[in-house]
Amino acid sequence: LQRRLDDVWDILVGLHLVMGVYLNGVIKKKANRMARNLPTELKEQGISHGEIALDPETKREITIVLTNATDAERITKFVDDYYPATLQVVEATAQSVVVRFLDTKIQEFKKQVISQAIEVIRNRIDEFGVSEPSIAAQGDNRIIVQLPGIKDAARAKELINRTARLTFRPVHKEAKDLPVQQWIDEAEKSGNYSLGKDGMAYGAYLKRLNNDLQAKLPKDTTLVFEKAPAAVSLEAGKIPLVVRTDNDLTGDLLEDASVRPDEYGKPQVVFRFGVEGRRRFSQMSEENVGNLVAIILDGVVQSAPVINEKIDSATAVISLNRANFQEAQEEAQLIATTLRAGALPAALEQLEERTVGPTLGKDSIEKGKKAGLIGAVFVFVFMLMYYRRLGVVADIALL
Repeated sequence: LQRRLDDVWDILVGLHLVMGVYLNGVIKKKANRMARNLPTELKEQGISHGEIALDPETKREITIVLTNATDAERITKFVDDYYPATLQVVEATAQSVVVRFLDTKIQEFKKQVISQAIEVIRNRIDEFGVSEPSIAAQGDNRIIVQLPGIKDAARAKELINRTARLTFRPVHKEAKDLPVQQWIDEAEKSGNYSLGKDGMAYGAYLKRLNNDLQAKLPKDTTLVFEKAPAAVSLEAGKIPLVVRTDNDLTGDLLEDASVRPDEYGKPQVVFRFGVEGRRRFSQMSEENVGNLVAIILDGVVQSAPVINEKIDSATAVISLNRANFQEAQEEAQLIATTLRAGALPAALEQLEERTVGPTLGKDSIEKGKKAGLIGAVFVFVFMLMYYRRLGVVADIALL
């Protein structure tokens, strides 16, 4: 009985989280991808055009500059034929055509993101070993996560919150000649912010810094950081890298990820691409022979190897620069688990956390015992009154 009560106690002890889903980032990503794909599609239709740019304010409108005024009608027909449920032409002049994502499509995107995020969190929690988790949507942009019987709440939160957004970004070749570190120092000083324990979280810091340096950085690039080999943390020593963002090789093209020892016995994460991922990886390596390609996980550069030749392989590796073997092993396992379970489609923000502790669990058990005893007494009395002598026999059997 005591063992069963202990099991119930474990179930009553748990974690309750409310997560906010950053949907605007997903909309911007889809819009950027559409803006990158349109030139190829218009070329295939034989439609000439000038610059194609996404509106930085709305993140939903794409402006197509015309080289020929007569192409406005052709572009309008192309949008109506190929994207009737996704895009609409909101303005067409002799100089440009402006297309916009339909509101119904935006709402569909949001629902898909929430559903996918719930599924990814559920996969991660299943791998973590929590029994009977409750994960559900709340409103349009929130997810409630309830984990009964959780033993390691801190690790569970880390697993849920980790975005696991894996990307492969070529390092901008000319950026090494730019005074990037000077720009960073000036931006931090003028904005009075920094990265670290007393400063901003890495994600917020990276977003703020890239916004401040947007006019100085080359087009289609972003700033990320790599932890210095001798540094104990990213805050203690960070190396800036300017990487290109005009490619689509991301972690959602992975098929599997696992932890294996390298030639020196140190843990490393080995992941395998699907057919499409292998094709894109091969193409990217061919286009960047002699250049650095950064392997970025959640905005942090895990490694940036030099591509010596075209790599037509289904596998790639993340090496962890950690001196402590146990820390490296735990980090590798966490990375592999999150990659294997799937990357979250959007960044999450923890809005609320409640822990159901042992005190509440013990109180519930005591109330349950009291209710059970009262119910048993009523059953005994009822059978004695209703069945008389046979009730005595029934009560003895029940007891």
